[in-house]
Amino acid sequence: KIIVIGMLNTTTGGSLILFESSENEGWEVQEKNTRYKGLTEPEMIKEFWDYAAKAERIITFNGRTFDIPFIMIRSALNKVKPSRNFMGNRFDTMFHIDLLEQFSFYGITKRFNLDFYCKSFGVESPKSKGVSGMEVAELYKAGRIKDIAIYCGDDIKATYELYKIWNEYLNI
Repeated sequence: KIIVIGMLNTTTGGSLILFESSENEGWEVQEKNTRYKGLTEPEMIKEFWDYAAKAERIITFNGRTFDIPFIMIRSALNKVKPSRNFMGNRFDTMFHIDLLEQFSFYGITKRFNLDFYCKSFGVESPKSKGVSGMEVAELYKAGRIKDIAIYCGDDIKATYELYKIWNEYLNI
């Protein structure tokens, strides 16, 4: 199931992190320009697709082979219809830029994880704060969903920083 979805508006720099919660809870971190909002999985999915309908494009890291297909399947299981198809032509970056595809030149070179590219390009890695994607399952089992949400917020900011580098130097 989906436990966290993070979105960053590239125009405002503001982030919205949706996290699994049966209570209507949330908080803001002004200095990070980030808002956290607790929702059920169907509510998270619906809110994601509401924002996606308005987005010019989305930027992901490994979104083509994991995030977007997973969100689409979870959408169907939760009876929520996706508002956009971000799985179109793999080589068309008009609506979906998957940075893993871009940095590996669509798999021609070795694919590395987000932490590798962050370190290579001098971007602060979300792993540097002591949490990695490999620990999410254990954190979830321990009831530390808010820690996962915070990690996700750092993850999308790092993805955006990598996007700016790709866009300036590799988007030809």
